[in-house]
Amino acid sequence: AQMKEEVEKFRQTDGKRGLDPNDFAKVMADVDGYVAIKNKIDIDEYNEMTIGERSDMLSLMYTQEQKEKEIREEQNPKKKAELEKDLDNIKLDIQKVANSITTGVTTREQDSLEIDILMKKQKWKNSEAGSDVRAKLKKEIAKDLKKRN
Repeated sequence: AQMKEEVEKFRQTDGKRGLDPNDFAKVMADVDGYVAIKNKIDIDEYNEMTIGERSDMLSLMYTQEQKEKEIREEQNPKKKAELEKDLDNIKLDIQKVANSITTGVTTREQDSLEIDILMKKQKWKNSEAGSDVRAKLKKEIAKDLKKRN
């Protein structure tokens, strides 16, 4: 929140004071990456997520960290139990989003492979019968079909 105020100050003072929005974006990208790594998200999986998927996951992770902090600081046992219930629900939400992301990544990979197969089939049709190119494409198509199925 304080960084956002500094960005606003930068805009209001024509860049004389405050935090440059570009620097803010870089810092936040680093922070998001750190949070993802801290929560044991594989960097390759993180990079394969869409912006929306990253946003959803990071938002839940930040909420989880905040709730864990509240639990550590809470003295009242009843309130602490309530916070722990909330934390359990957040963890369930994280799992649901993770499953959704896995499904999305798999679907995008399958779609990409399907497009590759269709493009190779078209190249195969356009290639000269009996040529080395045609034979090579046929092998690649067979390999891709096996991978897809």
